[in-house]
Amino acid sequence: MKTIEELRSSIVDMNYIIENMIRENGLYCLLGEAKVGKSAMALQIANSICNNIPFLDLKTNKTWIYVKFLDTKILT
Repeated sequence: MKTIEELRSSIVDMNYIIENMIRENGLYCLLGEAKVGKSAMALQIANSICNNIPFLDLKTNKTWIYVKFLDTKILT
C-alpha cells in the first residue's frame, strides 16, 4: 500500500483551482443538512476563483466555473 505522499508524487498533472483543495476538470458537490451554509460557501468559493482572491488563505487560479444549485426533497 502506498502512502499519501507517494500517491501525490505519482500524479503528474495536478493543476489546482484552489491550492491543494479543488483541481481543474473536477466535479465537486457540497452536501449537508438544510440551512448550514452550503450555498453561501459555494458562492464564496466561486467569487474567490472568478476574482483570483485567496480562499481560506489558499491561492486560487482564475478560471471559469459552473455552479448549479439544487433544492431536492427526499420523499420517505
